[in-house]
Amino acid sequence: MIRNRDFTRKLNVLIVDDLYDSGASMNEAVRVLIEDINVDNIYVLALTKTRRS
Repeated sequence: MIRNRDFTRKLNVLIVDDLYDSGASMNEAVRVLIEDINVDNIYVLALTKTRRS
């Protein structure tokens, strides 16, 4: 990830995940993005479809 580049404005980031189980992968992605000086807001969305039996 490029951390030494300054953009003219901060970025909003949307993370879309297809499965939310333990949240480990989403937590790690957010942890890395929080450290980036160019990121302002981080939004997350998880979608899962459950089959009916």
